[in-house]
Amino acid sequence: MQISCKREELLRGIQTVQAVVGTKSTLPVLANVLLEAKGEKMDMTATDLEVGVRCSVKVEVSEPGAITLPARTLSEVVRELPSEEINIKVDEKSRVQINSGQAIFNLMGLPKEDYPALPKFKTDGEFSIDRESLSEMIKKTIFSVSQDETRYVLCGIYFRVEKGKVRMVSTDGRRLSYISKDIGIDKKKEVKVIIPTKAVNELNRILTQISTREETEKEGKVRINIEENQVGFMIGDTILISRLIEGHFPNYEQVIPKSSEIKLKIKTEALLQATRRVALLTTEKANSIRYSLKKNELVISANTEGLGEARDVVGIDYAGKEMEIAYNPQFLISVLRNIGCEEVCLELTNSLNPCLIRPTTGEDYISIVMPMRI
Repeated sequence: MQISCKREELLRGIQTVQAVVGTKSTLPVLANVLLEAKGEKMDMTATDLEVGVRCSVKVEVSEPGAITLPARTLSEVVRELPSEEINIKVDEKSRVQINSGQAIFNLMGLPKEDYPALPKFKTDGEFSIDRESLSEMIKKTIFSVSQDETRYVLCGIYFRVEKGKVRMVSTDGRRLSYISKDIGIDKKKEVKVIIPTKAVNELNRILTQISTREETEKEGKVRINIEENQVGFMIGDTILISRLIEGHFPNYEQVIPKSSEIKLKIKTEALLQATRRVALLTTEKANSIRYSLKKNELVISANTEGLGEARDVVGIDYAGKEMEIAYNPQFLISVLRNIGCEEVCLELTNSLNPCLIRPTTGEDYISIVMPMRI
């Protein structure tokens, strides 16, 4: 194999695939990235056997071929190369020479045959969703995913397609986030899967990388294909493939309150900033703050033994009975930081029942937070 390419283009490919490289695997080859050059491009692939990413970069191919190289070493070398022009040559003993300007690196690679192949998908079950819509849905649900691996079905996002709509749901048992969008596909199409957290984070990272490029790159669709226990996301010249979590996601609909006695409209930024300020006087063990409903004001306070106390007030339109309720401030901060609207609606019943947070814009999104004991 022999190629030449721009340093920026090669670095883009490395950054796209490197995050999924296996760091704790018993298979040494999984610490590598696979390079396959043919035609006018080079495919770069990384996998940890659970999640895999492949992207294409523009290169000039003098001699087609393939090799795997340690991902971390390759990344560090490419970052430090002195020139924009890079030449890579591989001999028959898997020795790789990288030239740039006066700098020369000789690395030992492993043959392509040692590297696991990514699964291939048929196209007949494929459907698409707008890139920005998918990115928004991930942003508004990913923070509620459980980190408790003993409850493995909660360690991912529930992805459901039904009646032309796509729904994404996440919960860790103490909070829940739900969003639904009409994606305009065949209403007979039905999908119910749980996508692991790592795959969702990688997908979001790829979508974010694309959105920071030229404006023309922002437009377009993400093609999605699901077969058996695998899901594939095709985004431009990049494909992400992941195993699915097997099992049944809990019935989230029964958790969503059907009615509420109190409905408050509050400026999102005002509530977010007040919560963040008061949360400064909480600790990992004492991680609750109180929200006291009073006439035309919401008093937010924390009192932590050995640390001190804090108090802030947010103006609201309220004339009902006084009530006090406590929450983990980080749960509210996560919602308010990602909800994406100027004003939110808080729906409450009492200090024991969950709080439902939704945008006032009518978007089909809700987040539920369970209260803490006062």
